[in-house]
Amino acid sequence: MAWTFYNSSGEQLIYDAATAGVTLSGTTDNTVTTVTAANAIQGEANLTFDGTTLTTAGQIAFPATQSASANANTLDDYEEGTFTPTLVDNSNTGGTYNGQVGRYQKIGNRCFFQLFLRTTNTTGLTGTDQAYITGLPFAAVNVTYAHAGAYACSYGSLGMGNALTADLMANASKLRLQKVTGSAGTLQITINEWSSDGEAIFVGQYETA
Repeated sequence: MAWTFYNSSGEQLIYDAATAGVTLSGTTDNTVTTVTAANAIQGEANLTFDGTTLTTAGQIAFPATQSASANANTLDDYEEGTFTPTLVDNSNTGGTYNGQVGRYQKIGNRCFFQLFLRTTNTTGLTGTDQAYITGLPFAAVNVTYAHAGAYACSYGSLGMGNALTADLMANASKLRLQKVTGSAGTLQITINEWSSDGEAIFVGQYETA
């Protein structure tokens, strides 16, 4: 038995018991175009979004390039991957490494990341310059004072005795490394304070541009 329902625009929602399928059709902005398996909306296979069939049960696929929505209540992106963190000074890259691992998950406009960085030397970097870690996969949102934070859950062989932290400034894709002091609050560290064989693990999250 088949049932057909119409909305005020003439769009159809058809349920066909003989084939255990559901089809949504019409002329205006249909996100789900075809469901060909029973209970597909609960995560079975063969659920089709905008012409792309999901052949593995329980998956929802987003396009490789985000289709941004102006609606704040719309989830329009999911992505996960890797990046290569690198120590930099005010204007230069340099140094050599035996550990550069970065991983991230982006959900909507929020990027969650973790990284491990270990240097063997800082050749090419200016010792008295401020220290940064660059390579984050997305720029932060360009909003004044919309800084995001990251924390070092582990670090070692640094040329300072203070706790290590970092922040990510607006419209930037690099961490500004800082040390936690007493009454002076947090102060930016220099390349010399990172030291030649410094290492750290950072975890953080931020709103993307």
